Amino acid sequence: MTSEPLSIERLSSSPKLIEMIRMIDEQPKYYRKGLELGQKISTEELSSPRTVFFYGLGGSGIVGLLSSIVFSAYSRTPILASNALRVPEWLMPDDLLIVVSYSGETSEVLRAFNEALKKGIRLVAMTSGGSLAEFARRQKVQLIELTKGFPPRMALPEMTGAAASVLDVIGITSNLSNTLLQAAEKLVEVADINGPASSYEDNIAKKAALHLSDGLPHVFCYEHLYLSGLRLKNQLNENAKYPCIVHEIPESMHNTLEALPYAINDKYIFFRSSREPMDVSVQIDFLKSLLDFKVMDIWFSGDSLYETIASIMWSDYLSIYLAALRGVDPITVARISSLRKKIEESLKKT
Repeated sequence: MTSEPLSIERLSSSPKLIEMIRMIDEQPKYYRKGLELGQKISTEELSSPRTVFFYGLGGSGIVGLLSSIVFSAYSRTPILASNALRVPEWLMPDDLLIVVSYSGETSEVLRAFNEALKKGIRLVAMTSGGSLAEFARRQKVQLIELTKGFPPRMALPEMTGAAASVLDVIGITSNLSNTLLQAAEKLVEVADINGPASSYEDNIAKKAALHLSDGLPHVFCYEHLYLSGLRLKNQLNENAKYPCIVHEIPESMHNTLEALPYAINDKYIFFRSSREPMDVSVQIDFLKSLLDFKVMDIWFSGDSLYETIASIMWSDYLSIYLAALRGVDPITVARISSLRKKIEESLKKT
């Protein structure tokens, strides 16, 4: 057996690692499938909303953030998102609320669904099943049924494709679906370089996993890549059971800069873009000069949509490689599951 710390032989020794890597490898397929699902939405009563508002938490919340940060560039209508406790009071019947819960059992999302019904807000539900799908059918709310069987966080490509397609269908955006499709087709390049079959010498995600494995990860990012930084944090938390701190540029340069390094074992990743503004480059270079060998630059090249989904795919690979190095289960999230049960039990008592 090879001595490479993340060889294909070592990665294939765990069925759960194999399963998660398969889901990452197949991301282009599920962006396409999501685009097909969104096309089934009827425009009746949904077209020309004042705003489009996405609401979801955890893995299901990332699609809303992606839509508000990246898809907004393709729309003149405000596209907003929240993962707060409740949806805002200002939502009215001329707004469109898209509630997202992969499991269909997220209590906050179910509450938002029912509150929106009472106020007459236009609704679309996105889920793989559960109570949310049942409520949507009963109330004749338009429903996007996602593929079952994923850990919720791994359904992001399908949810993103569906969101893009819905926005096109109701006339909020134009040609967004085709732009996303073209970007998704190019993800094969990310997989070729960072997939498990790629050797450690050529594999940036494997090198980053080893770089972070003995330290506290910090990720610095800006604009569209800030979303990818959040995705990396969430994936390291859930897949590798590992902490991570995300810093947004330029905000962090007005405060966090004075506090670094936090600890002797800090390790840093900078998400870099081929479209990076000069002032961002200056800030990153200044920070790197203070942090020395603890830094890795991760570059992405393309339009903002491609760079976003490429950096998401890269982050997912990294999280699985770090899970392999740590010898942890990348699928099971026992604490989150236990908390959900506690919440469900408490709600049943009220």
